[in-house]
Amino acid sequence: MVARGADLVVADFTVRDAVRRMAAELNGGEPLDAVIHNVGVWSGPAVLPVNVIAPYLLAASMPTPCRLVYLSSSSHFIGRPVLEGVDWMGRSPGSYAHSKLFGTAEARLRPGTPNNAVDPGWVATKMGGPGAPDDLELGHQTRGWLAVSDTPEAMATGRLLVPPAAAAAPPGGARRGVPGLPPARAGRGDWRRAQRMSGVPRSGMVTG
Repeated sequence: MVARGADLVVADFTVRDAVRRMAAELNGGEPLDAVIHNVGVWSGPAVLPVNVIAPYLLAASMPTPCRLVYLSSSSHFIGRPVLEGVDWMGRSPGSYAHSKLFGTAEARLRPGTPNNAVDPGWVATKMGGPGAPDDLELGHQTRGWLAVSDTPEAMATGRLLVPPAAAAAPPGGARRGVPGLPPARAGRGDWRRAQRMSGVPRSGMVTG
């Protein structure tokens, strides 16, 4: 894509200052139409810093983009919406399920911006394994549809979607309601705490 004219910005998402520098670099360029938060790790100390804090920090540091898309997982259903004792600094291994619960909840933190999460299903990646039954292509097509489509369905906000997504609109069964998308208040005071941990408050974000 770089050879075809795309710009490349690189950052280590385990390092908060690196994420801040990335946001500053992006803010200094052309306004972004959309950001798809696709970066994630499965295990180890980097799980919570990369899967939760980095996307929060990046979104909170940027006045644009016009749309936000988060990569969720069905694992978020077994995550616990309790933040007491959570190691946000990555000193010890973090829970992938917990991270996907909090990461999915971020899709409700920015009212007025089309802001959604996508569960791609169990797909054949290095993490999912070769025997995964769901369609890998449909997962990224859904994220791309949310990023570029001007249909009312794509411009809605605060949802968790699962593939497939048609070219014009997702089929009726593509949306999961509560508890599919946890509320912004996944735990009392949780996003106020995320603001403190990241060091970046965002007045346009719901944190109560």
